[in-house]
Amino acid sequence: MLAGNSILQEQIKAGKTIQEIKETWQEGINDFKAYRKNYLLYEDFE
Repeated sequence: MLAGNSILQEQIKAGKTIQEIKETWQEGINDFKAYRKNYLLYEDFE
């Protein structure tokens, strides 16, 4: 595997679906969006 980390590798080995794997990223995505909000020059388009 050329991408990801050990957590992703374990999820794949455990037979997790893509949707299940993507759901585990959501908290980190939300944290990143909150952090970057202070630095955006323009309002977020989402």
